[in-house]
Amino acid sequence: MRILRVGADQPGVGWETFRLVGDLTVQADGRLILLTADGEAHDLGDAFAALVGEPPDALGDRHIGRVRLVLEVLDRRRGLGG
Repeated sequence: MRILRVGADQPGVGWETFRLVGDLTVQADGRLILLTADGEAHDLGDAFAALVGEPPDALGDRHIGRVRLVLEVLDRRRGLGG
């Protein structure tokens, strides 16, 4: 997975800012999967929890905290089928 730290050239962007790059797929069960250029599939929830180092609680949930997500769709036609 390609994870880039963002912010050095962007005033007002915090230290805990990351850019995840890949093809995003919503599976039938509602999970978001990020397909990366290396052919790996990453559950987006697992990726977020790993980025902040959040272990599961007693129920298996992982609280990430307050976030701001920005989605930039680059090309809907390119990806798995294209």
